[in-house]
Amino acid sequence: MTHPHDSTRPTTRPIAGELAVVWQMVWDRLERSVNQPDAPWREGVFATSRVPGGDPFGLRTVILRRVERDAAALTIHTDARSPKIAQIEADPAVEWLGYDRRERLQIRLAGRATIHRADAVAEALWNESSPLSLRGYLGGHPPGTPVESDTPDPNLPAWVLERGDRLTREEVQPGRAHFAAVRIVVYAVEMLQLDRAGHRRARFDRVPNDPRTLWTGGWIMP
Repeated sequence: MTHPHDSTRPTTRPIAGELAVVWQMVWDRLERSVNQPDAPWREGVFATSRVPGGDPFGLRTVILRRVERDAAALTIHTDARSPKIAQIEADPAVEWLGYDRRERLQIRLAGRATIHRADAVAEALWNESSPLSLRGYLGGHPPGTPVESDTPDPNLPAWVLERGDRLTREEVQPGRAHFAAVRIVVYAVEMLQLDRAGHRRARFDRVPNDPRTLWTGGWIMP
């Protein structure tokens, strides 16, 4: 996946003034999205590069599970058997898109993803997630596996569906083997505010692969 950041940085100015307000707003909204189910940016579009001969799709909706403002990092969880894992392993450059329909506010993030299966990052996210959000990892087949019958298959045992939101942590524990956390360290942020009085668009950057560098920002044409 080639990002615009790879070929040009629109500004090297420190973040100050109104840009600082925008920067603060972006991370405030992202942090709220983790704990507010109805937050517009809680469910975003996550983009990965397609692998030749693999799954033809590189876009999907994901739920934001953790935000680290100081590190400029986001974390989601996914099935370790899903095609997106192979895509990230082949190319860790990823993007994330959120849109607030009511505020007409779009956010785009570009970064590099790392996959965590059996380490402290994965274990912490598993432990802080609800059993209901983890039930999908009890599926007997990798996501995307063709269904042999003529009817849809939820890829979950019948007892799991019957238990509903009464599932316990012990009951979902076998799914831990299929659980993976994906942590995205962001190196470019873009905000677009749609407004009849005039759209506004801002961009913030730092050097990829070096989180020690300071962020810079500037206005760009909408």
